[in-house]
Amino acid sequence: GLRESERFITFTDAVVAVAMTLLILPLMEKASEFGSEGEKDDSTASEYFKEYGLNMGAFALSFYVIAQNWIRHDNIFKYVGHFSA
Repeated sequence: GLRESERFITFTDAVVAVAMTLLILPLMEKASEFGSEGEKDDSTASEYFKEYGLNMGAFALSFYVIAQNWIRHDNIFKYVGHFSA
């Protein structure tokens, strides 16, 4: 039968939000470890970027790809009122 598309859109938004959150967690963990006392007292942002620059690049690319797909999905489904399952 026909179903409201709003539930599907909301579910997709939640999945995208979780995916984007999971992307940033490893970088946040590394940042907190890098800046913690006892490990490197003289650590700077440039040292962090040297060490984790590739990880940040992978994060940025992944975030961009997910965001672009979500935007396309949102643009398509703004015109959908109902769909059949």
